[in-house]
Amino acid sequence: MAGLLKEMLQISPEEASFGSRFHAQLNYDSVAGIREAFNRDDWTCQTCKVRIPGYMEVDHQIHKPFCHAHELTTICQFCHNLKHPVWASLRGRLRLIWLPKIPQEMVTRMAWAVYFSSYHENIPLYHEATENILAVVGRREAILAELLGSSDPEGLFESLYIARRFADADRFEEKIRKIDEFLRIWPGAANGSFDHATRVSASLSYWSEGKFIDLTEKSKIEFWQDVENPDEYMEGLIGTGNATVTMFWNSWEDSE
Repeated sequence: MAGLLKEMLQISPEEASFGSRFHAQLNYDSVAGIREAFNRDDWTCQTCKVRIPGYMEVDHQIHKPFCHAHELTTICQFCHNLKHPVWASLRGRLRLIWLPKIPQEMVTRMAWAVYFSSYHENIPLYHEATENILAVVGRREAILAELLGSSDPEGLFESLYIARRFADADRFEEKIRKIDEFLRIWPGAANGSFDHATRVSASLSYWSEGKFIDLTEKSKIEFWQDVENPDEYMEGLIGTGNATVTMFWNSWEDSE
């Protein structure tokens, strides 16, 4: 699998900057196809495999209106931001962290676990781990800033698009490969609504009628209201195959 920066640089800056308004226009005439795609994919993000019914988006394989289900893929908002990193960085949705031993897919799943567990105080393992992980995110953001001179995603993406035009192709590709080994993206919305009180577009939100509608509290309430066993549900959210909650948290701690 190609690294995040390598994948980003394979598409144009214009496509990388597509955002909610653009997708709202595409989705307007594709309601039936979107519903079919969600059901076909069992409301599961086809990138990180998180399943959160009611809070998924669609990734357009072809950017055009009137899309059919086979032209749409179910994707979570955190992964969708990675498909359009320039736009997401401009909206304050992304944080860059140093995390060389854990793949981006697991970081994204971890972010969803933090996002939802921060609302549910009855599962101590996750509630306590949430505070620890957010502290680690801050430290790892500082480490990345030391390595690259800045942890600002907007500045990094812009400088890379410019540098690609003038740098020696082989040396530039090697530098991108090295950065991709340790660069991971953390969605800012996972840190909670208090970080985004003045900027709704940076929270878990959707575009409707010309403005962003915040879903932060609504999504957490609806996520938990029908969950009979929170512990098992959370393990299902962050686990893949035979992975366990303990292995998940340990993989984060072992990378320190």
